[in-house]
Amino acid sequence: MIDYTQHTFSATNVDLNYVEFKGDGPTLVVGHGFSSRWQGHMAYIERLPDWHIYAVDHAGHGQSGNRNGTYKLLDFSDDMAEFIENMTDRNVAYIGMSLGALVGMVIAGTKPDLIKTMVLGDAPWSLFAENYMGSWLQKARVETRSQLQEESTVEEQKIKIAAGDPTLTEAQVENRAMAFTQLRSETVDALADGTFPDGWNIEECFKNTKAATLILQGDPENGGFQPDSDVTKMLETYADAEAAKFYGLNHSLDYGIPGAPFAALVDFLGKRHPG
Repeated sequence: MIDYTQHTFSATNVDLNYVEFKGDGPTLVVGHGFSSRWQGHMAYIERLPDWHIYAVDHAGHGQSGNRNGTYKLLDFSDDMAEFIENMTDRNVAYIGMSLGALVGMVIAGTKPDLIKTMVLGDAPWSLFAENYMGSWLQKARVETRSQLQEESTVEEQKIKIAAGDPTLTEAQVENRAMAFTQLRSETVDALADGTFPDGWNIEECFKNTKAATLILQGDPENGGFQPDSDVTKMLETYADAEAAKFYGLNHSLDYGIPGAPFAALVDFLGKRHPG
């Protein structure tokens, strides 16, 4: 375990919990997925000791506070952009998974001076750009909201999570159970009612993004969320992008037990964002 310190950043609309790992290298900001928390990236962070890492809990997740307002994609993105603007020297490297990847896409496309290089983990952006209401993900988030309103203990969640995905390690099950019980029900409202992507101009984001980008895609045939067409569109429209598809890996890729995706990430950052 590498040493870190825990802090609170008071953004305009929320108090964000974050941890800082003070490596001597360049700055790396980490954004987790929906219903997760910064600890979901710990297996990656421990293997990047030379980076100066900030790992942030999104609003309503982990130990961050509740937002004074909604929980739409642009809200999460505003929070993270404000953090980067105030806590770093900008031009950071950024790793985002799922929701964290969507947040990175928004920031890179609206404030391109903040992110120099980014790694996007299985970001299903087309679900939000095209007919999100009625999609399988929107329906799933309605169910998530119901589950959160019922409340549950960590032990109850561990049983459900382990039964739902027997490939998870004990540590992964523990982390996901903790994260779910810390998740505030308000975070799901925009995802459940279909307003989550409101105001997001994906085409403008594609056009304005300057960051060198690595796209990590899970296997759509094995639980990955990002279809091949999403990746093709990103490669065609981003100014500087490359992609890697990992057959047999689901939406979570290898965030619990780093393997091939992590190796691709390390190689990419080493070439495109050297210290």
